[in-house]
Amino acid sequence: MDADQFTFSLSQQVVEYAYKNSIATVNPEPTDIEAFVRSHLYSTDYDGFTFDNYSWPEEAMKVQTVQL
Repeated sequence: MDADQFTFSLSQQVVEYAYKNSIATVNPEPTDIEAFVRSHLYSTDYDGFTFDNYSWPEEAMKVQTVQL
């Protein structure tokens, strides 16, 4: 069992225990506990790991001087 499967299994058991013992804070009880737990798990899926890169016009890159 990998870490993601273990996390899901443990989380599902915690939710089931909470509802069984009337200590859950989300009411009413979800009809599909598996879907409820999956909707709250952290996801490491990202579009990409690179930063967006924008180029500036040369004119905007020049140092401006101000006369007082």
